[in-house]
Amino acid sequence: MRRSYKGIRFRLGLAKILFIALVAMVGGRAVHLQIWQGESFKRLGERQHLKEWIVLPKRGALLDRAGEPLALSLESQSVYARPHRIQDTEAMSRSLAQILSLDFAEVRQKLQLEKSFVWIKRQVSPAEADRIQALNLEGLGMFYEPNRYYPQGQLAGQVIGFVNRDSEGLEGLELQYNDYIRGETGSSLVERDALGRRVLVQGVEGLQIPPGGDIHLTLDSSIQHLAEKELEATISKYRAKAGVVIVVEPFTGEVLALANYPAFNPNNFSQETAQQRRNRAVADGFEPGSTFKTVLAAAALEEGVVGKEDLFYCEMGKYAYAGKIIHDTHQYGWLPFSKILQVSSNIGFIKVAEKLKKERYFKYIEKFGFGQMTGIDLPGEVPGLLRRAETWSAVDLATHAFGQGISTTPMQLAMAYAAVANGGFLMKPYVVRRVLGPKGEILFENQPHVVRRVIERRGV
Repeated sequence: MRRSYKGIRFRLGLAKILFIALVAMVGGRAVHLQIWQGESFKRLGERQHLKEWIVLPKRGALLDRAGEPLALSLESQSVYARPHRIQDTEAMSRSLAQILSLDFAEVRQKLQLEKSFVWIKRQVSPAEADRIQALNLEGLGMFYEPNRYYPQGQLAGQVIGFVNRDSEGLEGLELQYNDYIRGETGSSLVERDALGRRVLVQGVEGLQIPPGGDIHLTLDSSIQHLAEKELEATISKYRAKAGVVIVVEPFTGEVLALANYPAFNPNNFSQETAQQRRNRAVADGFEPGSTFKTVLAAAALEEGVVGKEDLFYCEMGKYAYAGKIIHDTHQYGWLPFSKILQVSSNIGFIKVAEKLKKERYFKYIEKFGFGQMTGIDLPGEVPGLLRRAETWSAVDLATHAFGQGISTTPMQLAMAYAAVANGGFLMKPYVVRRVLGPKGEILFENQPHVVRRVIERRGV
């Protein structure tokens, strides 16, 4: 009996020790989870039950100098699906393919994915949205997204550029000023249950996302339309492949029109080619040819090496220079400098360049802005190509005299001519006058900027 009592006490003591040890282990584990790993598990739980609901802001408008809209943001609905909630994949695939004009196999493949969310079609038409809404199917929903619309179609298309479906600028002003136009993205927290259903939204009710800034341009839609019309007619007349027209206010640098051919319609950007999207006015270099003679004329007059009535013998249209034969289109004898400029005599300009010398000529080419970017507020600008005077061969002085052996952009040439027109000031060109915020506040503003004085008013 005594042994039995001792045995019971032993077993009770052992059980007590085991119980205390177990409690200690559980307590220790609880402390470890709560104190040491509490934050990580909290974040894990939030990731499983709390999702961030991203709300895109309304993109700002692009307006010409008179306030005419060139780019606007409208709201359209996008269709999405929750594959794990769909009861009849085949039936829903057929319905969606028929309503949205999609391929049945592609829709079915999306609905069979092991994902909680898939886009079916972005930015559908109002009629499509109504038909989707009428289906009222579990696992199918729609979401409002901003849709970019260009009411003037191809007008200034390469200047304006375009955006993708996530409201990000990809080319043109849409890219250059994307941070101003896009606005600040908003978000709220969405709580979901174990089945992924939304049960609580924190901050969605009354969530106000301020729109992006409005861009006010220097472009004049009427002048832009005329420039594009005349460019297209000229291209057709001379059977050219491409062309550019630039209209600039010489005293301020404001670009009133910038036309490119081939034309580009940003409403259909996905169907247009890279050549159509290309803004050749700033992205393409070319040999300026006889248009460059104005630069030489201005430099020669500024340096005083010629006078307007100085006579030059134009060799009757054929001149041997540095081992090459230079021709004119017509046979000219003695001509005053003013007449040489009027008839665009290559031989006459070679003789003017000989009097100026290559070092001084190169200095003025640089001062007029060639071989360097103009700084216009458009993406994709190139500096052109200008070799240093010390690298010129014997014949380069002659070829540079009539615009060969140098590469310039249309914008560089336009600003050089603007400097001649305004009395000798090289201006920085710009196409955006100002950016206004949602409350009308000025977020950014361009002002006329003189790059340098190139020639005095006594020049050409």
